Amino acid sequence: MPKAKGAPKTGGRKKGTPNKTTAEFKALIGDIVYKNLETIESEFKKKEGLNLDTVGMSLAIAKALVGYVVPKQAEQKISLDDESVLSVKESIEKLNDLFK
Repeated sequence: MPKAKGAPKTGGRKKGTPNKTTAEFKALIGDIVYKNLETIESEFKKKEGLNLDTVGMSLAIAKALVGYVVPKQAEQKISLDDESVLSVKESIEKLNDLFK
């Protein structure tokens, strides 16, 4: 028998509960990225014999996986109307006058 429309939710995860598998996967990827960054750091600390193959591979792995650990930042755009631009220009002029 189907559930009546508007009936309360029963069973399953509660809203906002993180997915355990996703959290474990992110932790695993985070460890891989961290270990590759440690490898890169240790290679650069060597006084001689920098292994570019190791550094390149470690950078490629870290770059490919870091997006799964740290979310990408959305581009921020700021738009100012003419009145705001005029106000900012006046404020800058006042500051310039103070420091003359």
